[in-house]
Amino acid sequence: MLYPLFRFGLLFVLAIAPWMNSAVASAQPSAAQFLQWLTYYTNNDARADYNYDGIVTPADFSAFLVNYDNPPQPPQPSEGWTNLNPGSNSRVIYVSSSQGNDSNDGLTQGRPVKSIERAYDLLRDGQPDWIRLRRGDTWYESLPNWKKSGKSYAEPMVVSYYGDSPNRPRLLTGSTRGMRATGPELREHLRFVGFEMRPHTRTREDAPGGIEFICQHEDILIEDCLIAGYADNLQFQGDSDLRARDVRVRRNVIIDSWAV
Repeated sequence: MLYPLFRFGLLFVLAIAPWMNSAVASAQPSAAQFLQWLTYYTNNDARADYNYDGIVTPADFSAFLVNYDNPPQPPQPSEGWTNLNPGSNSRVIYVSSSQGNDSNDGLTQGRPVKSIERAYDLLRDGQPDWIRLRRGDTWYESLPNWKKSGKSYAEPMVVSYYGDSPNRPRLLTGSTRGMRATGPELREHLRFVGFEMRPHTRTREDAPGGIEFICQHEDILIEDCLIAGYADNLQFQGDSDLRARDVRVRRNVIIDSWAV
């Protein structure tokens, strides 16, 4: 049996659809976002789980309205965020789960690839290449086992975002870890910025790890990310032979660890 607000949501969609379609035609992305979310909500889609409790209930309707009325804005360098820009030698790969195709080259916003795995394959090890995830999109995949590095401190490899949506790119990694970097290779000059990551089907007894560097690594930045619900949301581990140096974790939301 549908919750009362589910029934209300469906009626609301039907009632405002003509107006919303007109607003979308007038290039109002917030109207399109509202209509899309209501579609998720009335279909009990996991993408409507706005309070991240694992189920879609009327509480998500309230959580969505709060965020809709007060959407977060992408950070600006003038506000104390790290200023990152691709260089002339950077290969920038655009990724969109809603608009992309893995047969594309990913080199422009108009030809994005679809999967993060495909974007990673296009990165060149030792070069200042970028993956840019489309804001507002959702992927049901993890970051790959990371074995690549940037060129230097001034020319890092970057995972960041593009687009005007108020919502971060969202990675729902199921019951698997968010990302792991292991092995004998040095991982260095990496920046992970501005995305959200959650194991949306994990259980309390069997939560995976989040972002894990278990290797020799240095010059790593994690900034403006939302990482939640893993056993250990972040882990950086080295030893006397595999050193870990210059790791910077700043201005993130890192919450709800399920380590037991």
